[in-house]
Amino acid sequence: MITASDDTQIISQWNVAKGNQELELIGHDTSIVDLQVTPDNKQLISLTSDGRLIEWKLDTLPARKAFIGHRDEIDDIAVSQDGRLVATGARDRTVKLWDAHSGEILIDQSLKGFGVHAVAISSDGRYLAAGSDTVCIWDLTSRELLREIPLHPAGGVIEFGVRTLCFTPDCQTLFVGLHRNAPDLEKSDGKIVAWNCKTWDVVPAWNKVLPEGIWAIEASSDGKRLYTGGTSKMISIWNVQTAEKLKTLPHPGWVVTMTLSPDEKAIAAGFWILKGNDSQSAPILVWNLTDHSLIKQLDGHNRGAFSVDFSPDGRRLISGGTSGDLCFWDTERWEPKAWMELPLSGWVLATKFSKDGKSLFVTSGSQSEQSQMLRLTID
Repeated sequence: MITASDDTQIISQWNVAKGNQELELIGHDTSIVDLQVTPDNKQLISLTSDGRLIEWKLDTLPARKAFIGHRDEIDDIAVSQDGRLVATGARDRTVKLWDAHSGEILIDQSLKGFGVHAVAISSDGRYLAAGSDTVCIWDLTSRELLREIPLHPAGGVIEFGVRTLCFTPDCQTLFVGLHRNAPDLEKSDGKIVAWNCKTWDVVPAWNKVLPEGIWAIEASSDGKRLYTGGTSKMISIWNVQTAEKLKTLPHPGWVVTMTLSPDEKAIAAGFWILKGNDSQSAPILVWNLTDHSLIKQLDGHNRGAFSVDFSPDGRRLISGGTSGDLCFWDTERWEPKAWMELPLSGWVLATKFSKDGKSLFVTSGSQSEQSQMLRLTID
């Protein structure tokens, strides 16, 4: 069922059987006076009081496929360059590799520690990396565990946990961001560590203890810049070769998610504002990486966004909220184009487009036996 609101100028699609709203279509700025669906049910025509018409393609609204297997919150997603494989890491301490189309589980392995918070697939499709209290590397050709890299002395205290990791686009280096396991996470420190992917030795310049936990890492396509965010309430821009910090971009809260635009002219970050043991509403900030000016502050998620990702063509930014909602932002005007309420409980902890932009993978923050990843088909 499709309805429209005069007050909000929003069109809503409803699941009649379940009685819940599934999708919001945003595009009008005056009252909607009429809705008509074409006889083939493929298009919706909306008319406003000022005579404006918008044609919506109903057959290209997201179709869904569920990937069920994790038993706790799914914290991260990685998609292979060819779109055939998807990796997930969850708080049930497992990393899984899925066939992106059939949903078949190809790797299912438990790791040491309190949960798998980060996964990455190298752009050449050779390696899968996952992090908890150790960093594990799989050979994706044989699907065998290649090595387990300890982060702590054998039998020693587990001081740091992996929060984020990424391969450089040339697949030469694996960067890992860590946060110290401490009662007061807001005041604890962290590290950035890098490994050479040929020898798996630590890169000497990149074994840095920092006064912040690192929750987000992105590498530039030329491998010259590294972008990090975390509990120091800023994005830091680094020279990869020298490990020198070049610039910082301030934020009002923890930077928990970050994404580079495909042309690398902008970076978007979602953050968390802590007040006691609770979090407050927080917008998404989009920065210009040429002059380091703020492009736009994106408001809309009630308690902030925990995941963001640009579409491969750069025309959309997707953000996942702590209320189980998704927003599709138009990056030309930086306005919301559609809101979607997902059939998932809890926070949207991770969102990731496939490289062709035709699929969007989304994970829930549910602590139930039915924690799942959804694949949405995108026009």
